[in-house]
Amino acid sequence: MPKAPTLCAHTLAICVIAVSATGCQFGPAALRISHAQYNTAIQNTRAEQLLLNLVRLKYREAAVFLEVGSVSAQFVFDQSGDIAGTLNENVGAAGGNPDALRIGGRIGYTERPTITYSPLSGDDFVQRVLSPISIETIVLLTHSGWRIDRVLRLTVQEMNGLNNAQSASGPTPTEAPEYQDFAMATRLLRRLQRSKQLYLEYETRTTEVSGHLPAELITAESVVEAAKSGVRFARSDDSESYVLTRDSQALILRFINGGRRSPESLQLRDMLQLDRDRSRYALDVARTGGGGGHGRDKQGGRKSIAIDTRSLLGVMFYLSQGIAVPLSHREARLVTNTVDEDGSPFDWSAMLGDLFNVHVRKTPPIGAAVSVFHRGHWFFIRDDDQISKSTFSLLGQLFTLQAGSAKSAAPVLTLPVGG
Repeated sequence: MPKAPTLCAHTLAICVIAVSATGCQFGPAALRISHAQYNTAIQNTRAEQLLLNLVRLKYREAAVFLEVGSVSAQFVFDQSGDIAGTLNENVGAAGGNPDALRIGGRIGYTERPTITYSPLSGDDFVQRVLSPISIETIVLLTHSGWRIDRVLRLTVQEMNGLNNAQSASGPTPTEAPEYQDFAMATRLLRRLQRSKQLYLEYETRTTEVSGHLPAELITAESVVEAAKSGVRFARSDDSESYVLTRDSQALILRFINGGRRSPESLQLRDMLQLDRDRSRYALDVARTGGGGGHGRDKQGGRKSIAIDTRSLLGVMFYLSQGIAVPLSHREARLVTNTVDEDGSPFDWSAMLGDLFNVHVRKTPPIGAAVSVFHRGHWFFIRDDDQISKSTFSLLGQLFTLQAGSAKSAAPVLTLPVGG
């Protein structure tokens, strides 16, 4: 039998395999796999870094933040093929040996990632970390679904004279903080929030920023210039002159749906020394020294709620108080021991146990949502602790809002981790 047809058939098979190999699309598949892995790795490292810095603050060590500046990956694709075999005569004859043909190939890729780390530092970052959190940020968080009591306990250290462990906004204090009345007030706010009896909203306020101006001095040019400066002319009460006014957005806490006279609402008003006959109270930034910003009406009740907020670093110090430490570290005075008025040890879990808990053990933990190794021990948040995980997630959002757009210093570490 002629060998030409058989050889042509083998050749055709080789060509089909070669075309199929070169036509495979490995790039998109590799991208799908690596993208998810990098995303997960960055998420885990950020969580570990945040927890590690909380532990450092507990030990009065400096917090250090490294941001992943860039991740670049090079994919090197490799494909090869081979063919081997023997062609025998008399293939069809009785007792003849058939042709033997072996076709092989290999297709793969090598990934070579390069990761650049940049330290978050400099004046811009430090100012963002140390600046008080704005009331607008607090309202934004409550409007995005976070519980009002969780947000206030983290971000506010005083509200109309109610102290929320203000001394815990820095390194661990030696004396027990005051926090009970504030915690009760936030629980009342939470009940009113759940029953839809209160709401945080914005209200436009118009304030006069100039004295009376004669009408003949008002020209089209002055109106345009005023608009560029964010002010406008308005007629005064005597209708014969004008004043410059400026509009601003004021934050208001408003009681609705019967909340004005509910038992929780009345109790909250008494604790905050608010006028019971009002349903709307402005939220103002507390002035330095406390006690400021509390407008009063004729009956003596306050018309507004003055809030003194923590900085981002203050929030981190506050949550670091809820970190458990080994007894040997306490005995060695590696951390500050806080005591009550009678000299007995203060239990920080009494204040933070229903908000944030970080456990410690000598061996690697099992079932941890996030864990870090520091000073010979493992510190971790349990994966089944939904409360602590929620608070930790809120801290992450606060960090992004406060410091996320801060300029980082020049890259200090570039790791080519590929082969």
